[in-house]
Amino acid sequence: MKTRIYEEKILVTPQERLDLIILFYIFSNKLSNIITRIYWQDKAVSQTKTIKLGRKPVLVKILPDDIRFSHDMKSIRVTGRVLEAVPEEGVKGRRLGIDIHINDEIGLENKREVVKFIEIVEDVGYEEFLIIAVDTSGVALARIGNSINMLEEVYLPSSKFYEARIESMSETLDRVFSIVREIKEREGVKVVAAVNTSTKKMIRKYMKLIDLVVEGDFTGTMTGILQVLRSKKIRELDVKNEVLKNIETYEKLLKNMFSNRIIYGMDNIKIAIENKGITNLYVNYQMLLEKPEIIEYIVNALKNRISVTISDRNDFLGMAVSKFGDIVGIY
Repeated sequence: MKTRIYEEKILVTPQERLDLIILFYIFSNKLSNIITRIYWQDKAVSQTKTIKLGRKPVLVKILPDDIRFSHDMKSIRVTGRVLEAVPEEGVKGRRLGIDIHINDEIGLENKREVVKFIEIVEDVGYEEFLIIAVDTSGVALARIGNSINMLEEVYLPSSKFYEARIESMSETLDRVFSIVREIKEREGVKVVAAVNTSTKKMIRKYMKLIDLVVEGDFTGTMTGILQVLRSKKIRELDVKNEVLKNIETYEKLLKNMFSNRIIYGMDNIKIAIENKGITNLYVNYQMLLEKPEIIEYIVNALKNRISVTISDRNDFLGMAVSKFGDIVGIY
């Protein structure tokens, strides 16, 4: 969670589902009101009709009394009564709903218990990067952030004419690398190129755009992108990334799956957290939606300096966690 502390308020930016869980806990337990800016729609009422006027910015303080997660747990909806408003005309005393998404900035009251609580969640500072996978039958380009976003996936049909196939590949690479250049110049992201022995020479003219070359038996498809993400070479890119973190955690979990270092079962997990008997806790977010009382487990784990990862049943890590009932600990 990104945090900026001022004299009267704390500005926080949730970066992942775990941060939203912390905010859910803060608001549910009345630890802080919300301080934010809204754009209020003014209205003029006459005897015959109501006329909507322009929107005006209003700084509000809201007392939360109804907090709900979205279906994918990538946002929370907080509803409550407006305690203070500047300007206050027409706004103070009303009930308002605020949606807080991942990467949205929101204000909390600067209270000692709030500061102490949010400090247990580190500023992860996740970075994004690009992967371009090239083989003689296709090119794939993906943006890797908190998920894998395919930007291009081009299939090149085989041709009996070598020259025609090479020309088609060259045109495709020029077009895809123009997309890479635009994103890199605009955002400064790092770029990984995945090649095999047949395509290594084809990317030479684009080397100024590439930060890391990974060689192997890769295909120019989504499968090739996944192969790169699971390769040891990708660690040399030296970025903090949510997808890479989840893959590393998945492999760690698989390594310990059949050892006595795994703790599962709700009663066992609770005891392990209370006694600091685990170092890592993994929970699928779908279970939290079904059993919100588990949020208390997560908060207690964080207070005991246990690393907590929120996963998804549909990704690598989440599928492994689901085998243990959607919550598992490692010591």
